[in-house]
Amino acid sequence: MTETENNHESTEGRVSRRDFLKYSAGVAAVISGASGLLGKIPLPPSPTASPTRISQTPPNPSIEEVTIAQLEAQFAAGTLTATSLVNMYKTRIGALDQSGPRLNSILQINPDALTIARQLDAQTPPFPGLLHRIPVLLKDNIDTHDQMQTTAGSLALVGAPAQQDS
Repeated sequence: MTETENNHESTEGRVSRRDFLKYSAGVAAVISGASGLLGKIPLPPSPTASPTRISQTPPNPSIEEVTIAQLEAQFAAGTLTATSLVNMYKTRIGALDQSGPRLNSILQINPDALTIARQLDAQTPPFPGLLHRIPVLLKDNIDTHDQMQTTAGSLALVGAPAQQDS
């Protein structure tokens, strides 16, 4: 028997990495196509609200898809403040993490977020950049020199304060 035949015999009945990736790509394509079709099918109204179900209408219907340019335009028009934007995001995070499906996608919210937003609202133009007044989410391995805990998923870092901003 040749070496190739031996390798073939030892992997018989097993899926090769190449085949696995090929099949996975095919399944992903089918799922993404199906989700596009399923997204167009109207859902029947729910007679009672379930505590594990997300509201079909988010607090601000456009909060998930709004762009920085659109937010800046609303800031300039005076129809949006940093404080109201923080409150909208906190409401949405609460709907997904503290109630509803409880995704646990946000480990912590800066306890000073509203105070910082109020300070930003009190400032006047010119602003230093486009992300000024825009709340951001940071991964748990980015140190911020504030009350936030950065553990990078390690119990050894719980309670260790950041010495400086990353």
